[in-house]
Amino acid sequence: MRIHNFKIRIHPTSHMIDKNELNQILAFVSKKWTDLSRDPDNKALKSLPSAFWMNSLGGP
Repeated sequence: MRIHNFKIRIHPTSHMIDKNELNQILAFVSKKWTDLSRDPDNKALKSLPSAFWMNSLGGP
């Protein structure tokens, strides 16, 4: 797994990330969620309430 180095530019008036960096972050989170949701032995997902709840969030 490759973890990206995200750079956050700090300006005196604002703290912003650009669109490309946001896309990288969202792609990373999306892939992580997909990988976790497809793992039948994932302990974190076993504690979720129901299949309906998972499907409403785009899970398996």
